[in-house]
Amino acid sequence: MNECIITARFSTWLAKFTVVQVYAPTETSSDEDKESFYNQLQDVLDSLPSFDIKLVMGDFNAKLDGDRRGMEATIGPQSAPRKAPVSDLYENFNTLNIPDRHNFQLLVLIHKFFYHKEKLPVIFTSYFNANFLFHNYDTHNRDNLHLARCKTSYGLKCIKYKGSNLWNKLPSELKLITSINSFKCKLKNYVRALS
Repeated sequence: MNECIITARFSTWLAKFTVVQVYAPTETSSDEDKESFYNQLQDVLDSLPSFDIKLVMGDFNAKLDGDRRGMEATIGPQSAPRKAPVSDLYENFNTLNIPDRHNFQLLVLIHKFFYHKEKLPVIFTSYFNANFLFHNYDTHNRDNLHLARCKTSYGLKCIKYKGSNLWNKLPSELKLITSINSFKCKLKNYVRALS
């Protein structure tokens, strides 16, 4: 750890949560300081228990491009509408931007649901359902995850709906990968190509 990254782990009856609070170097900091910070942050994230729900928050000292569609609850309006070299940082450090990282983590959760349930908190072991459990018709969406009806815009952002929707849009060759490491590697390339 360093003085700019702290973690706290909470245990609830539902699951274990790890909160990572950060204060990133500013734009005027040296490239070495920035690279060191993001490498340390990645090391911290990699060292957390895989079954924990992780929340990364804090001051990333970044200026985003203002496109917050679908992420209004995650990225505040103070980020818009300035253009800055933060996209260069993501590319240089071979990492995903915050909205893509969010989608990446949701898809990893669902991959674990299918192939590695033992790595999930108990609450998620029966969280998602395939369409064939709801009807016997042989449709092209039969093996997709069931999308529950949402009556509010909040419902469209919940893990169950958003995660299922993202999973259903994945190419079949990605969905069939059983190794978690191979899946993460190919998924990262796939998500990056969509950006």
